[in-house]
Amino acid sequence: MLSWGLRALGAVSAARHSRFSGILSKLTNLLSRGRRNNQPCTLTTSSSSMSQSASTRHVLSWALFWRNYLLGQNNVGSRTPFQGTPEWVTLEVLHGGFASGAHLAGGPLRPFENTLLQEYHAVLERDLASDRLRLNRFFLTDMGREILSRHMTEGTYRIAVPEEAAILSVLLLEQKNDVSAVERILDAITPWMDRLRFYPEFCPSPPAISVNEVFRQSVGDVRSTLHTCADTKPNDRRHQHYMDVTAMMPLFDELVGLFSESVKPTEPKPYFESVDGEEQKVEGGWPCQVYPPGWADRMRSCLDRIKKECAARRRPVNRHSFRYLIEVGGKAVENPAKLSGKEVGRIRFYLAGIAEKRGLPDTDSCRRKREKHRFVPNGTERATVAKVLLARIAHESEHDGLTNPGAFLGPLSDSETSNPFIRGRAPMSSLDRLVRMATKGSLETLMNEGLIPSGEVLATLLPRVAATRTTDDPVLERLYLSTYTAFRSRRSLLLLNYQRQIQFSELPWAAALEAHTLPGTDTAPLILSRVARLFLKAFPEQITPNKLVTELQNLFKNAGREELLLEELAADIFMGDFGLKFSIAARQAIRRLYRTVYGRYYKLPSPGELPQISASPKNADVCGSPRQFGQQAFLGSIVRGRIDTSGNYVVVNGKQIEQAQILTTHNLLALFDVAGLDAADLETMISTTLKRIDSMANQATSASLRWQLRLIICKNVAYAWRQVVFYFAQLEMLEERTKIEELLRSGRSGVTRKLLKDLALCFEPNVGAVPNPLLGWTSQKHWLMTPVIDDVDMAEINQAYFSANQIVES
Repeated sequence: MLSWGLRALGAVSAARHSRFSGILSKLTNLLSRGRRNNQPCTLTTSSSSMSQSASTRHVLSWALFWRNYLLGQNNVGSRTPFQGTPEWVTLEVLHGGFASGAHLAGGPLRPFENTLLQEYHAVLERDLASDRLRLNRFFLTDMGREILSRHMTEGTYRIAVPEEAAILSVLLLEQKNDVSAVERILDAITPWMDRLRFYPEFCPSPPAISVNEVFRQSVGDVRSTLHTCADTKPNDRRHQHYMDVTAMMPLFDELVGLFSESVKPTEPKPYFESVDGEEQKVEGGWPCQVYPPGWADRMRSCLDRIKKECAARRRPVNRHSFRYLIEVGGKAVENPAKLSGKEVGRIRFYLAGIAEKRGLPDTDSCRRKREKHRFVPNGTERATVAKVLLARIAHESEHDGLTNPGAFLGPLSDSETSNPFIRGRAPMSSLDRLVRMATKGSLETLMNEGLIPSGEVLATLLPRVAATRTTDDPVLERLYLSTYTAFRSRRSLLLLNYQRQIQFSELPWAAALEAHTLPGTDTAPLILSRVARLFLKAFPEQITPNKLVTELQNLFKNAGREELLLEELAADIFMGDFGLKFSIAARQAIRRLYRTVYGRYYKLPSPGELPQISASPKNADVCGSPRQFGQQAFLGSIVRGRIDTSGNYVVVNGKQIEQAQILTTHNLLALFDVAGLDAADLETMISTTLKRIDSMANQATSASLRWQLRLIICKNVAYAWRQVVFYFAQLEMLEERTKIEELLRSGRSGVTRKLLKDLALCFEPNVGAVPNPLLGWTSQKHWLMTPVIDDVDMAEINQAYFSANQIVES
């Protein structure tokens, strides 16, 4: 999809103004309703306008991107896609890494800014270009500085984008007499004061800032979603069904019960009986034979209530059987003698059918059925429960999490709702999980609660944990952590030509704040070990996502370690070579794994075949083409010699990237060194990954899934299997032969048994015919997409492993 987008951009670039003038005109008209600035054209973003729906904002954002690109204002693939816009400005980045041109710290004034304008209207400068410039200038005056200083000291501010910390940083650095840093910051932000917001939002209480407790969503985020649920209109069909169940069914049961009472007490109620196992006939007594005292009055009352209910709902009775019973019930009230034998027989037939389907009224089967129907959710039930939950969390801090969310999820009481069908019941599972998303606790607590389903989600929680800078000034610490957390929420740009994403230290005020802090060398190693262990044990089959790589690299840096972490590269925009840090990581991995089962299975080159590298790891993580490092950046040439170059360019790029991940272990070695895992942990990780491989392999053979999705599943299976091979190599180095033997016999499906059999052959150092390793990228149909016959016997695995061990022992 991304490669198609880049080709489309190239095609559009060839005829920007001639063929697309009509499109430009339409885009301009569309954006006229959502425009923010003029150079480049911007629009209302999600953070600055609540009146636009999410879909409308999405359409306008893409319209803005295409307009700026057609006008030549958007340089796709650059760190600074808009000329004149510095790299520290937070851009709105769309799916795929494309910058729309909107500034997240700009646009229309937000509600809190309008409040500031009204509150300080009398003291604001009047003859200025924009209201935002008036506010920025105000907070640099003595009065504004006093207000900001008070909120900064009390911690009652919230930073949503990094720019909002700029003036706060100026005030703090002035207190520390860092005049040169103040001048650099003011020189950078002054030209942008009329467009961007350099002051924070004030709040009544300090937002939670803790490296030990995190939460996925704040109480304010949960409230916003609950408000949406509470405002949802009910589905007409579901609501009609709900009304049928709650209002009409009890009346129908009463009507059927009255006809059932008219059967002679000495005879059984009507029922169906099979004849010769096929046909059914009605047996039992006949209705309308006896009428207990008051029967006519009760029938008349029941019919009147049915008539009133139908009139109130403006809808007649739809079911033919009940409509007929209402009709003959009216005749029976007037004069039972007028009922014909045909009518009585039909009533008897309907009673037998009702008895067979759910049971006649006052029977256990009917009561169970109606009890089940009592809790049929309608369109208003979810909205009612959402309103109750909003009331329960109304007094919680908007910018904090919930330490004990279960306290807000108890059954609904009589005082909270009058609806008998939800009273006394706990909130439905969807709203229960929504509230639990605000759970506040340690990473381990959230993992145990099932609130961290992937490494990507884990990465979103790490900025507070990973910002392990130390200082004796609590005001500086809060400002630094708030700025760092806001910066990590920025989305990554699509970059070409070996460029690197914007770093936190490139923000003028962030670099100045870092200069007054120290790396947390005491806590960083412990946090690094904790996070690495947590990720590997929870997601042993996943490779490290790029967001997590960023946070882990910061932890490695603060812990004083020189390990290099590698990003996952995209096959459709791969530039055909690898930077120097990839070569350094490959050399380290090959040197340590060459003589292990990992090296034998993947046929790693000998360490002696690799060129020497003079650059230190500290200087390897730099931007620039691998050509500038010469033979030291050797990984690209080795990778190209290990693959078949047939297939389209995306497949060839994918093959190169996969081989690079094999040669470098894609961060596994670096994480394993700090995680402190033992043999028992490795055994559990291997077992867990094999089970997930079995599950994915079953999906890969499913013809009901799209072809592209099955290809992705095959790639994920190959990546997960590479992790398994690495874990086996670590067990091999720990000389855990018993555990290896047991794990090699743990395959459940044909896929894992075949893979384990091939791996068992590789435990011999001088093995001759090594099986072909499992790879995810191929230019032909992947063998995982064909069902594997489970013909691998455990004896074959044992024989392969034991023969290898005998050679090792001899």
